[in-house]
Amino acid sequence: MRIVALLAIVALTSSAVPAQAAEPSPLTPYHRSPGQPGAAGDEQPPRLSVRRYETAVYPHRDRYLDRTPVDVETNEWVRLTIEYVDSAGKVAETIRREGTIDERFWLDARTAGGTMWPAGRYLLRATAVDRDGNVRETERRFTVSHKRLVKRTWRRTFSAADVLTQGGIDVGDCSTLKRPARSDWRESRGYYSMTKCDNADEGQVASVNGVWVPKALEGRYDWLQISMHGAGARSGGLRNGPDAYLNFGYYNKAGTFTGRAEFDGRMIEHFGPRVKANGFVRDKDSAPYILFWTGLAGGSRYDVKSFTVRLRRSVLR
Repeated sequence: MRIVALLAIVALTSSAVPAQAAEPSPLTPYHRSPGQPGAAGDEQPPRLSVRRYETAVYPHRDRYLDRTPVDVETNEWVRLTIEYVDSAGKVAETIRREGTIDERFWLDARTAGGTMWPAGRYLLRATAVDRDGNVRETERRFTVSHKRLVKRTWRRTFSAADVLTQGGIDVGDCSTLKRPARSDWRESRGYYSMTKCDNADEGQVASVNGVWVPKALEGRYDWLQISMHGAGARSGGLRNGPDAYLNFGYYNKAGTFTGRAEFDGRMIEHFGPRVKANGFVRDKDSAPYILFWTGLAGGSRYDVKSFTVRLRRSVLR
């Protein structure tokens, strides 16, 4: 920050009167009488610039807007008063300065003893008075919140039918995507390879799956993990029951298939790998979502009941 010191030098007379700075003497009344002109006859209020960078402060020390800078600047020597006033009109803090101001103040919404101010709406009132008593006042509003930055794991289960994307299904001419896979699994899907013929080139059954996910504070996602509940089909094909398999993987934001896993045919919850979510959550500032892939070939038959998405993210609570 640049600090500008303005000194007006009084000319020496023949009687050798010492030079003096132009700041008012403690013995000189600061406010002139009504109608009495100042020494310079200045009737213009000083310029006063107050810039606060955030409209809210979260004083919990969690490295999220614990404090915010307030830049104050004037064009001439003033007496400056900054007051932070709560909604009831009580002054929470007062700051005073003299001089030509070009300074950064830090608003942390805490008392000198470190106690947080009560949550609520506040007013920053800055008042500058120049040597001639001209006044300029500027106000800025802000909020103090006691919410803090925490990490929470979002968990949601979707049926196999719920996650299918439009245009994302690839079924070979020899294969079938059965709906439902089992009568007791509503909205399940059966990935059945080579049900109509033995042509391996047309034996694929695959789908691109998508899920909308909640927003994170400033897009701060931590990790992502998806599990699948299902098992090998009860009969048919070259591979069923425990011998069946289903391939799984994530699509990252670059459109690359990664984080691949192969699930066997056991009736359990099968887990894909845990990955860093920031590389996989798309459109995180507007309508975030994720994409993942499931598929098989080679005569495998697999019944998929549901997927469970787990997503670690940062929120204010």
